[in-house]
Amino acid sequence: MTSTQLTVAQQKMIKVKEDMDLAELMVMNVLEKGLDWGLHPGTSSFALKDPGASTLINAFNCYPQPKILYREVTEVKIAYVLNVYLISREDKQVKATGTGACTTLETKYGYRWVPDPENYGYDRKDLKKRTRGEQTFYRIPNPDWSELENTILKMARKRAEVDAALGLPGVARSLTRLYTGAGSATPATKPSDEWSGFWTRAKALGFTPKKVHDLLGVDSVKYWVDDGHTLNEAIELLSKKLADLPHESPFPPDNEGGTDNA
Repeated sequence: MTSTQLTVAQQKMIKVKEDMDLAELMVMNVLEKGLDWGLHPGTSSFALKDPGASTLINAFNCYPQPKILYREVTEVKIAYVLNVYLISREDKQVKATGTGACTTLETKYGYRWVPDPENYGYDRKDLKKRTRGEQTFYRIPNPDWSELENTILKMARKRAEVDAALGLPGVARSLTRLYTGAGSATPATKPSDEWSGFWTRAKALGFTPKKVHDLLGVDSVKYWVDDGHTLNEAIELLSKKLADLPHESPFPPDNEGGTDNA
C-alpha cells in the first residue's frame, strides 16, 4: 500500500471517528426522551421518533431527498413506499438511505370508530364494536378517503427518514446505549417485535406471506435469516420489486426541506 493510500485511509478513519463522536454527543446529550425518542407503540422497546431523526439529519449537515418506489391509489387501497437519501450539504454525497411504507391496510388509517354508523350507511350489527365508558363505537371504513393520500404519503416519508437517520455513522450504536441506560427490556428491539415489524412492513408493501416467500426464494423467512440475511435486507429486496412501477413524485428532485411534522 502506498503512502498516499495510507493517508487517504487514515483520513477516512478520522472522519468516521468524528462522525461517531458527533452521533454519541447528539444522542446522549441532545435528544429528548418523549419528544425525540420513546417507547414504540404497542411494544416494550424504545425507538427513534421523527423529531429526533430530523435533529440527527441536520446535525450531520444533511438534507433528505425522497424518491417514490411505489404508489397505489384506488377506491379500496392507498399505499406508498419511499426511499429517502440523506445528502451531505458539504459534498452532495449520499450519507445514508432509508425505506418507509404506509398504507390504508393499517387499521389506524383505513378505519374510523364512530357512535352512529347508520349515518354513514352501515348497519351496526355487522360491524366491530368497542365500548368507552358508557358509549359504544363501531368501526367503519374511513369516510375521509379523499383526504387520506397526503397523510399516507407523509407518513411513509417520515418512516423512511427515521430509517435513514439510523444509518448515519454511529447513530444506531449510540441509540442502543441510550435505550439500555433508560431501562429498555432489551438493548434494541425484542425478536418478537422485530418479526412483527417485518410482517407489518411487508403487508404495507402489499405482499402476502406466500408472495414474500416466493420473492425471497424460501419456504420460510426464518430460512432467509438462517442463511445470514437480515429482515431489513428482505424489506429492501421486496421494495426493489416495486421500484420499476410507474409513479409520479410530488417532491422536487433536489428538495432540501426538513422532515414533515404534520
